[in-house]
Amino acid sequence: MPAVTFRDVMSSHAGDYLYESLVRNGGNVTAAARLAGLSRSGFYRLCARHGISTGRPVQSHTVMHSRSQRRAPRIAHA
Repeated sequence: MPAVTFRDVMSSHAGDYLYESLVRNGGNVTAAARLAGLSRSGFYRLCARHGISTGRPVQSHTVMHSRSQRRAPRIAHA
């Protein structure tokens, strides 16, 4: 069994953090990015890297990891 590296662990936790930021902000990327202390474009880039769907089309140069494709919840506004 291959050893789990520090980078693997950090990557896993970063994806969880991004996803939870989106959930806490009802899928609002601007608010989630602000909470994370990131620019909105940086937040989108990290979400794409970690396989988290934000509802925004992914650029062709971005690689999606099918291992953990997560989708932020869509919140219906009245």
